[in-house]
Amino acid sequence: MEEENKISTEYFEISLRDGEVVVIKALGKKWDEKTMDDLVEKYARFIKKLPQKPKILIDVTLSIPIPSSSIRKGIVEKMEYVASLGFEKVAIFGGNMIIKVTTLFAIAASRIKNIKRFDTEEEASRWLKKD
Repeated sequence: MEEENKISTEYFEISLRDGEVVVIKALGKKWDEKTMDDLVEKYARFIKKLPQKPKILIDVTLSIPIPSSSIRKGIVEKMEYVASLGFEKVAIFGGNMIIKVTTLFAIAASRIKNIKRFDTEEEASRWLKKD
């Protein structure tokens, strides 16, 4: 389902908060490469409507661990593509220990600046608000 400021699928939601923060929320289903491709394509279309580079808040609280190394490599490639579209900052929060380690690996492997992982939404949102 797509509305002007929200896209929903069975796997994720993309919405706009306060006119400047794109919120991406995993919805607790197991992802594959096709799901990641769908997310990136919908995100690219979503941000075209925005007047400036967005701040991005990613909620992986409900994410299900993905054991495949090809999926993890794909995450890094998708992060690099999203970075090429432009953003101000990315804050990722939530998830179990496997998701946390996978996220930290992807951030380090991508070597993209202005991406950080946090334990809570409050910490992530506070960092996004800092200049």
